[in-house]
Amino acid sequence: MAFDKSMVMFSVIFTAFCRVVSMAAVYQVGDSAGWTSMGQVDYQEWATSKNFHGGDTLVFNYNNQFHNVKQVTQQGFESCNASSPIATYTNGYDAVTIEKLGHLYFICGYPGHCQAGQKIDILVAPTASTLSPPPSTQTSEPSTASSLCFRFNLSFALGVLIAFDLSLRICLLVRFSGYQPAVLSDYKKPELYIDHGESFCRSWDDLEELPPMYNQISQHSKCLKP
Repeated sequence: MAFDKSMVMFSVIFTAFCRVVSMAAVYQVGDSAGWTSMGQVDYQEWATSKNFHGGDTLVFNYNNQFHNVKQVTQQGFESCNASSPIATYTNGYDAVTIEKLGHLYFICGYPGHCQAGQKIDILVAPTASTLSPPPSTQTSEPSTASSLCFRFNLSFALGVLIAFDLSLRICLLVRFSGYQPAVLSDYKKPELYIDHGESFCRSWDDLEELPPMYNQISQHSKCLKP
């Protein structure tokens, strides 16, 4: 069970990572002007016009004989202090992959360059995948309608089973007990009398031996034999 949960979690993380990578963008800082202190680019205005996300890449293109790139803290950014950088890049074409949310601060470490505007504050926003809630591992409860339908079907099936069992018991009782139901043909056929064609009555000597349904027919004193 623990292994299955680990595999599910790995799949979710890997899928999210693939989505981030597939959506990642590459930005050259300053566009065609690159990373410079000549005042050709307002780097803060440039940064606010972009939407940076995790997985994106920042490319610093510059002449490494006159410039460098130092990632610093907010305090170092505001004071243009590059004495304790988080990271230093000096190749002249440095690609920095964004790996966390929030603010990233970069300045040029050469004297006077940061004060001249060669500094940039990158704000990294969360992606849509990081905002979406994780998939639920709980199964949803069946709806009320489905539950009622299931109960009705179960009750109906139980009723049919009980009726079948009762019918089977009666058949077995009749079959092995030797009981034979009486039929009307076993009794003496009565004489028929007609009372002016409007009603009829019956008379016989052994009235008491006939079935109850015959006893319910009353004799008429004015019956005439046809």
